[in-house]
Amino acid sequence: MKKKNAIFAAVLAVTCAFTAACDEGDIYSDTVVSSEGRVAVLKCNLSGMTNWAGNYNLVLAGFDETSEYSNIQVSLSQSIEGKDTSIVMEGVSDDVSTIELCVVNSLRQRVLTLATSEAPQSADTITLDVGNFDVSMYSAIQHGVFTPDCAQCHGASNSAAAGLYLTEGHSYASLVNQASTRVENGIRVVPGDSASSVLHKVIYPGNTAGLAFSHENIITSSRVLRLIDTWIQNGAAE
Repeated sequence: MKKKNAIFAAVLAVTCAFTAACDEGDIYSDTVVSSEGRVAVLKCNLSGMTNWAGNYNLVLAGFDETSEYSNIQVSLSQSIEGKDTSIVMEGVSDDVSTIELCVVNSLRQRVLTLATSEAPQSADTITLDVGNFDVSMYSAIQHGVFTPDCAQCHGASNSAAAGLYLTEGHSYASLVNQASTRVENGIRVVPGDSASSVLHKVIYPGNTAGLAFSHENIITSSRVLRLIDTWIQNGAAE
C-alpha cells in the first residue's frame, strides 16, 4: 500500500508541475537549441537592451532559407548590457543558412534583423562580431526600417522629402514631437499615441494622412508595422 501511495504522489507532482507551466501562458521557450551540429558565436558589447517594450525578444538565432521562424535561438540576457561578451550557440544544424542578431516575437518569428552572417555548411564555427552595438527599440527601427527603406528619399540624397530626415543620427529629432509640413495640424510622432501620429497614418494601408504619394507599400510586414506602433505607444524613447 505504501508503495502504491508513493507512486501516486509522484504522478500527481508531475501532473501539477505540467499544469502550472501551462497556466503561465508561455508555451514558447526563450532558448531553443540542439545538442548536435555546428557552433555560432556572437561577439558583442550591447547597449539599449532595457529599452524594449512589448512581446519581443533579442536573440542570437539561426534561420534556413525558407522560413521566418528560427530553427535555433538563444535569448540575450539584459545582464550582458555594456559588457564585452561572447554568446555561444551550439547545435546549429546544416539547414541553417544565416546566423542573425535579431528581434523575434513570442512565436520565434523574425521581426527585424540587426546583423547577420552567412552560415556555410563547411564551417564548424560561425562567428558574428558586431562590436559595440545599440540594440534599443528605436535603433532597431532605424537599422531595420528607416535606413534601408526610407532614407533614400528622406535625407540620404541631396534633399529630404517634406523636410523629413530619416537618416541615422537625424531621424529622431526630425520625427518625435515635430510638426508635419504636409499634414495640417499633424505631428509626425506623438509619444504615447500611435493612432494620432502622422507616421502611423502614412505607413499603414489606406494612406489616411491624405498625402499625394502613397507610402503604404514601403513597409509591407505587419510585424514591422506593429513594432513601430509599439515604439510610439510606449513613449517613442530614443
